[in-house]
Amino acid sequence: DEPESRDLLWAKSQAAWMHVYRTFIDKFDWFVRGDDDTFLLMDNLKAFLSKYVATETHYFGRQLISIDDNASFYS
Repeated sequence: DEPESRDLLWAKSQAAWMHVYRTFIDKFDWFVRGDDDTFLLMDNLKAFLSKYVATETHYFGRQLISIDDNASFYS
């Protein structure tokens, strides 16, 4: 058990994505990362994704820069 910390966020996200890849990569076409405050409209998501080929690599999101330490992260 690791203590909760933003410092560990990348390591936790990386471990989660590795688990998803190893366990589910051949079972689903798309994967979505969300937080406890994420809200998805499934019909809109389905319509959005229909324009893309699931077997190609895609990243949908934004690169953000922290105002505290000028570090970049993706959201």
